[in-house]
Amino acid sequence: MSDELFALLEKLASRIVHVIEEDSSKGSIQSVEEVYQFWRVDGFQYTDKGVKVNGGGSEERKRKRWTIASTKLYEMINHSDEYKSVLTYLSQAFTKNDNIPSYLTTFIAYIIDLYLEHADPERTQGEIERCISNFIHELKGEAIEYNVTAELDGVILQAESIEISDRILLRQTRIKDLEKELHEVPFGHPTFRKPSAILSFMVLADKFTDAQIESIQFIQRSNALLRLFKVGSVANIGSKIKSESVLGIKGVGSSPIYPQHILEQYLVSIEDVPKLKRFWKIMSEAMPKSFFDDRASKIDYLTIAYNRYCDALFQQVIIEGRFANAMMGIEALFLKPVEKDEVGYRLRMRVSKVLGLFGFDYQEVIRMIKDGYGIRSGFVHGGQLSYKDKKELEMKYKKLNSVLHSLLEYLRVAIIFMILVHKDKEEGFWSVNG
Repeated sequence: MSDELFALLEKLASRIVHVIEEDSSKGSIQSVEEVYQFWRVDGFQYTDKGVKVNGGGSEERKRKRWTIASTKLYEMINHSDEYKSVLTYLSQAFTKNDNIPSYLTTFIAYIIDLYLEHADPERTQGEIERCISNFIHELKGEAIEYNVTAELDGVILQAESIEISDRILLRQTRIKDLEKELHEVPFGHPTFRKPSAILSFMVLADKFTDAQIESIQFIQRSNALLRLFKVGSVANIGSKIKSESVLGIKGVGSSPIYPQHILEQYLVSIEDVPKLKRFWKIMSEAMPKSFFDDRASKIDYLTIAYNRYCDALFQQVIIEGRFANAMMGIEALFLKPVEKDEVGYRLRMRVSKVLGLFGFDYQEVIRMIKDGYGIRSGFVHGGQLSYKDKKELEMKYKKLNSVLHSLLEYLRVAIIFMILVHKDKEEGFWSVNG
């Protein structure tokens, strides 16, 4: 059926193109000019610190619209032999579908708009062939491609782009990602958050709603992967789904997402690229679903540790609160619920022993865990670091934030290790040094 239908639809498309070209040469069809508001960005730069702009502003722009012309063209095509042949074929092939005439009208309108909007005949021909193919897939209830673009914050790329796989691309933000029609700019205001990187990928789905669900899960999983690759508050701040659907929704942009504060960001250097690609491949398969899917029923010690890690990355609280979250994540990995005695000692010994496997300095880990646990204990009992305490820690480590970052790094590495070794705490894995 597909080959015969494809040939009939090609003939109909050729007829549509012929009618458009003939009427255009006579001057019978004319476009109308539409004015719209566009957000312009000035002084765009992408650096190792992220996106920088010097400002921007709204300006009027004009474009051609062919709505009236399309209506007239459809009336002419509706009486052609090619149209009648396709309608007869579809009505016989899909006898239980009462929407065939409406679907065919949509197909014709799609081809008309496609040809009128593009001046390049070769490009248009290729798009017409894809349109015919997608139209047939949709009639048969088969999956089509949906292209998704997610705006990320918290991760910066030294390379212009990183091809994670043939269907996943991570790239630097470009000026065109920020310059949009005014209604697409968050709150219509120049201070909207600027993505530090763009994630593009493709999903296959037979319904737009299915594509949306799969896209959300993929973005959440990608966020989790990037948060674990290095210590970073990587988050999605907006996304857009586009498809070449003929019968369904062509595309939709999500509302801007502003629930999280980017407290830690990192740079993916050129040297990091092969590591990231390898990490993505391995961890995509190994990472627990509960890290990125709220519907996952299993919430184990790994998920609790990861959630505390995220709390420390995103919650804009006093620094003692971030220390407490980081330490509680480490405790979730290295302590059993029944262990109440010598908790600090057990934690120091276990963490230092495991992280020593990855080249961390044994004594430094012990010091960091001891001080981190002290800050955490004081905070959960209603205390805060005194001026004297802060000064002592700064003399010891130079910056208090560097201690927090080290603890988050310990937690990050330990989470990855635990995922890959597939070991449960109750099996006695942590019965080292008591």
